[in-house]
Amino acid sequence: MSSFRTIFGASLLAALALPATAQLRVCSWNITNYSSGRTTEFQTALYGSYLGRSLAPDVILAQEILSDAGSQNFLTILNTAPGSPGDWARVAFVNGPDTDQTAFYRTSRVSHLGTVIAAVGSTVTTDQPRHTMRHDFRPVGYAANSTAIAMYNSHMKSSDTSSDQARRLIEANRILDNVATLPAGYQFLYGGDMNIQTSSQAAYQAMVSGTWGARLFNDPIKTPGSWDNNGAFRYVHTQDPGSTGQMDSRYDFLLLSGGLIDGGGLDYIGNPNIAYSTTTWNDPNHSYRCWGNDGSTFNATLNLANNSMVGSSIATALQNSAINGGHLPVYLDLKLPAKLGVSQTVIDLGTVQYLSRPQATITLTHAGEVAKWNVAGLQNLVVTPTADPKIAIVAGTRTFTPGTSKLFTMRPKTDVIGRFQKTVTLVSNDPDRLSTTITLKWNVFRGYPWMPGRKPVDGPRGGF
Repeated sequence: MSSFRTIFGASLLAALALPATAQLRVCSWNITNYSSGRTTEFQTALYGSYLGRSLAPDVILAQEILSDAGSQNFLTILNTAPGSPGDWARVAFVNGPDTDQTAFYRTSRVSHLGTVIAAVGSTVTTDQPRHTMRHDFRPVGYAANSTAIAMYNSHMKSSDTSSDQARRLIEANRILDNVATLPAGYQFLYGGDMNIQTSSQAAYQAMVSGTWGARLFNDPIKTPGSWDNNGAFRYVHTQDPGSTGQMDSRYDFLLLSGGLIDGGGLDYIGNPNIAYSTTTWNDPNHSYRCWGNDGSTFNATLNLANNSMVGSSIATALQNSAINGGHLPVYLDLKLPAKLGVSQTVIDLGTVQYLSRPQATITLTHAGEVAKWNVAGLQNLVVTPTADPKIAIVAGTRTFTPGTSKLFTMRPKTDVIGRFQKTVTLVSNDPDRLSTTITLKWNVFRGYPWMPGRKPVDGPRGGF
């Protein structure tokens, strides 16, 4: 693990204390045969606030959309909700067999790079029943492939017969096949309704422990087991909060690529080496949550009267939005990579005297957008300089917290007469600026070194 994990506890607690407007929040939600309506219910569930907590996601991977009109109706709900920033957009709707999967996103937070059908659904009873979609996004302000996320979105075959499990395995393997085609460096995640009852099932095992090496998904809350109708997992159950339902199934998941849990760059806010709590919903080791599930309900309807996570109003809205065996949303937060700012990249010191001690100073800054992502939503910036032998610097790595700056001084050597142009290289963890060159120019003057009583000096000559 990187050094990020060594300071993990303090930074994570700070991140989890922030409102939902910080960090990058990804949500997966089966919104149950949606075509229209449930406006107040969804708006309250999405933007209602309780003790400073609000769902307020940046990307929603949605399942069970019935039509293009339904997709547009849900977009309207997002943009007109009280408290909404009003910057929501939707990907192009793709109609397939059965219900459909689509995505919604905030344009001020992420750029949509494209949507493809990762695997085709079929009416054949031995094939997968619905399309698997892949939506590619990148946080606004970033350009490197390592900051792009391919988000897989599916609604796997339901029920628990051997045939159902075999069809889910087909779906899982096709997702993995598509992952293998991603551009180099892409991150990826899965969000969807997997309809699985236990981590021993083949589809889940294919996703998290197959033979795909680095191209594997990971359960960031490290919670394997037999989830169905098991009170030990009540804090991660997602179905069914409805008035006639039973909160006893973990069907909805967010799974992450290895690059999203390695402690650097674009990364999960949480410790993927620690299992999710079995005693509290407010686990300080994870940003992953099942929104509305405070763990006080098992094998019964969602706790509405005194829900300690979302309060009564939001809990009621969630229950009423989850009609006919519906689901609660799951979400997690991601930390954004560091950004390097450099005040100058070319400095001309002009003419300097032989054996003098000139210097050039620039300002290095953690240029991440603190106003957008918050301090705890950005990685620390790490910069390591190396210099040509003709330039003296203080060696060693510099670390910057978001929004801070430090002066960096370079001292050209003047023990040789002539014109010089040399460089200092800054290696950083900014994915868009992994290596930055600072060019320093100077001309060493052949004359008096400004020391009384000395004769003219004609020192050794050098040059470019």
